[in-house]
Amino acid sequence: MTSAIVNVYSNDHKLIRGRALLDTCSSANFVTEKFPNKLGLAKKKCSIPEGAMNDLSTVTKHVVKLKIRSMHNSFEKTLTCLTVPEISNLVPNEILSREKLRIPANVPLADPQFNVPAPVDLLIGAGPTLSMFYIGQIDLSTCGEDLCVQKTRLGWIIGGTPGSSKMHNNLVNCQITELQDSVNRFWEIEEGQPQNHFSAEELECDKHFQQYITRNKSGRYIVALPFKNNKEALGESQSKALKCLKSLFYKFTKNPNLEVKYRQVLDEYVTLNHMTEITDGIDGDGFYLPHHAVIKENSLSTKLRVVFNGSAKTNTGLSLNDKLMVGPTIQSDIVSLILKFRLHNYVITADIEKMYRQIHVRPEDRKYQRILWGT
Repeated sequence: MTSAIVNVYSNDHKLIRGRALLDTCSSANFVTEKFPNKLGLAKKKCSIPEGAMNDLSTVTKHVVKLKIRSMHNSFEKTLTCLTVPEISNLVPNEILSREKLRIPANVPLADPQFNVPAPVDLLIGAGPTLSMFYIGQIDLSTCGEDLCVQKTRLGWIIGGTPGSSKMHNNLVNCQITELQDSVNRFWEIEEGQPQNHFSAEELECDKHFQQYITRNKSGRYIVALPFKNNKEALGESQSKALKCLKSLFYKFTKNPNLEVKYRQVLDEYVTLNHMTEITDGIDGDGFYLPHHAVIKENSLSTKLRVVFNGSAKTNTGLSLNDKLMVGPTIQSDIVSLILKFRLHNYVITADIEKMYRQIHVRPEDRKYQRILWGT
C-alpha cells in the first residue's frame, strides 16, 4: 500500500498527476509505457531484460527521464525510469476500510485514496525511496499486525499488512495468479506451436500458390505473383524509380568505393542470370522497383546488400506490395526447432546460397519487377 500521488512535469512544463509505488526492494525505477506518452516526454531506445514485474520476465524497450514534485511541499526529484507495459495490477487488490486503520486526522497522506484499488503509473526504486524517508513513524498495529504510517517528502505513506480478520471479514487472499500464468506458459512452450488459424487472404494466397507453381526442366520452381482480385490500377512508377537512381548516382560521386561494391552486386545478378536486360519494347504496364544500398559492416558474408523497394508508392498512392496478397507463415518457429534438439544427439544445419533468387518468377509477371540501371 506504499502508494503516493505525485505531480510529474510534462514536456511543456505542466504538472500531471500520477500514482507511484514506493518500493524498497526494486533496483530500478519503472514507468508504464502509456504515462510518458501522456506527458509528451521523449523516450530513448534500449533493450534490457527485467524480471519479477508481475511476469516471469519482460524486456524494457525504452528509458525516460521525468521529474516528480510533491503534492504537499516544494520537494522535486528527477528519476530515470525504464518503461514496461504494466507495473502491477490494481493496488490494493480490494477496497480497505479506512475507519479500522485509526489514521490520525492531522497526517497529510501521500495518497489520500490509498484504500481504493487504482492503477499504478510509476514505481520508484529502493534508492530514491529510502532517500525520501523522514524521521517520523506512527504505529497502527493491533493484535500482532505490522502496520504503520511513515513520513516521507511526498507525504505520509501507509506501510505493512492490515489484519485479515478485521479488514476482510475472515477472507484470506492468496495471490497465485502469477504462478498459474507461469505454469501455463511453461506447458504452452513445451507443447510447441498450436494449430494455425489462417485469415481469408492467407488461405487465398496459399491456394494461388498451389494453383500456379510449376518447375522447369532443370528442376527450378517457377511461381506467380499473388495479385489481389481488385482491379484498381497500380499506377506510374518509373519517375520515382528514376529519381531514386539519380540520388544513388549522386552518392556514388561522393563515395566511389560504394559504387564499386554496388556495381559488383548487380553485375553478379546479371552473371547468374538473376537479372536480364530488357531489349524488347516496354509497355506502360508493370512496376519499377526503386533500389538502394544497405551496409552491414559486421556481416561475415555480405557487407553490402541491394534492397529493392516494393513498398514505394506510384502516382495513384498504391505500391506493388499493396496489390499483392500476404501468405501465411508456414515454417516452424524457432521455439519448436529448439525443442526438437532434445530428440537426437546431433543437429545439422545448412544454408541455401541466395535462396530466394533460386526461385523464378513466371515471365508474364516479371514486368512488375523491373529496375532502372545504367552503366
